[in-house]
Amino acid sequence: GVVGIALSFTGIALFVAGRAAMADTLPWWITLDADPRLVMIAGPFMTVVGMMCLMGLWLYMRLAAKVVTRVLPPKTI
Repeated sequence: GVVGIALSFTGIALFVAGRAAMADTLPWWITLDADPRLVMIAGPFMTVVGMMCLMGLWLYMRLAAKVVTRVLPPKTI
């Protein structure tokens, strides 16, 4: 969960930083040593990987819930 969220937000931040570096409006507190075009390509890729991690976690939780409901005996009142 945390890895997926971190990769997703980092990818968005990289894309925005790459766009700002291409327009020469990068703030003084952000240092970008890589080529801005490379950063703009890596940003969306990292976002997609983060979303895939979150989707995998969601599918795993769904599978685990189904397994638990099958294994536990039915609730009797």
